[in-house]
Amino acid sequence: EFELLKQFNTYEEIDLKTLTDRQKETIIYTMWVIVEKENDGKTIRKGRLCAKGFQEMAEVRTDSPTISKQALRVVIAVIVAKGWKICSVDAKSAFLQGTNIEREVFIKPPREFEGKFTKTIWRLRKVLYGLKDAPRAWYVRVDQFLKSLGCKSVTAEPALYFFVVEDRLEGVIATHVDDFLMGGTEKFHSQVVGPLMGEFVVGELEIEKFVFCGWKIEQSKDGSIKIDIEHAIKAISDKQVDMEELKGMKKDQLLSDIWQKKFRSIVGSLNWLAISALPEISFRVMVLSTKFGSAEFQDTRKASKLLQVRSLMDSKDKVYSTFGKLVCL
Repeated sequence: EFELLKQFNTYEEIDLKTLTDRQKETIIYTMWVIVEKENDGKTIRKGRLCAKGFQEMAEVRTDSPTISKQALRVVIAVIVAKGWKICSVDAKSAFLQGTNIEREVFIKPPREFEGKFTKTIWRLRKVLYGLKDAPRAWYVRVDQFLKSLGCKSVTAEPALYFFVVEDRLEGVIATHVDDFLMGGTEKFHSQVVGPLMGEFVVGELEIEKFVFCGWKIEQSKDGSIKIDIEHAIKAISDKQVDMEELKGMKKDQLLSDIWQKKFRSIVGSLNWLAISALPEISFRVMVLSTKFGSAEFQDTRKASKLLQVRSLMDSKDKVYSTFGKLVCL
């Protein structure tokens, strides 16, 4: 992690003694966030150094558009209709590759870095994970670079870009935080995809078969594209509520803080599913989401019943044919 911070020129070291009393009061502390991921049946642990962004009092702009599921379907339909190959690539340590920071932010290094140099402070050159505007700094840099290549964003979907040359659509690219989904002609790949992968530190370009935003995407030889979210549906349906733990509660009794958190997690998963594949549960999920922070036992029962809906267990594959027509199986 430290090597990545140095590679992206994230900070400069300064002596604590050089700071004014006012600057010392603004020093932000850090913490390690450990994430476990499954990869080919193996559990991989990854540590990320994050700033405690809530300690920063400065008001900063934080909006960072991402592609909506509706627009994502349009992108896939366009790729199929044009006969292009669908591709995806993800950026590594994306937030560290964002724009340079325009304000003064001082960070206290973690103990693992300090060693005997306890009087060293970091002055950030780029935003660090955990800061409120970290996602926006990344989005702004990507947006500026894609537009410098000739891409144009859509007003209603700022994370969707079209590459048009002489009134001819040559390619389309959608961004979702650090993931890119795209398709286009050879000109698009040489003038946009190639420079994009050269500008940022990214993984390997995945073609025709990959996972994007929880969707398993697979393109056939005839150009049609299949979207499979069965694995996501199964993961969500496995979040069964153990009602035995709530036994004896009255229906209008407020949940404990622990169960309020569990309730938000379940409703959040259901909301993702409603947007991605099951619009028929949207209204019920919306009603449940109004109960955040004040959920009662009866709300948990409703969420539990929604998890048990048989449709959640059914595969909701979608196939985009070579004519760009959506067919639900």
